[in-house]
Amino acid sequence: MLALSGVRGVGPSRLAALNSAGINSVRDLLYELPVGYRDLSDIRPVKSWAAGEARAVRVRCVGGASMRAVGKLTIVSAAFRDSSGEIEAVWYNQPWIKPRLKDGAEYLLFGAAERGGFRC
Repeated sequence: MLALSGVRGVGPSRLAALNSAGINSVRDLLYELPVGYRDLSDIRPVKSWAAGEARAVRVRCVGGASMRAVGKLTIVSAAFRDSSGEIEAVWYNQPWIKPRLKDGAEYLLFGAAERGGFRC
């Protein structure tokens, strides 16, 4: 069994933090899921989501993206469609996403469905 202290980049403070989290070996580390883990293997149709449920969906962009500013807030939105229906996805303060959303291109999105829309 490989000790965590033998892993390059794991110094005394990181080792102490890992040990306090119950991670005492490389094996423990391999079986620990990251806090922000997103399961992208469970892809569902758009219309099967319930409000507040975080899911992945494979969709096509319809019409490209739009961007607007509300005070200091930048809002990017785009419409997406799969065989079951259409959603609008919204990104807040992420203007870099607009030029990457191309009309007709397919995307795998992850986010929470909200009443009246989808939040990424």
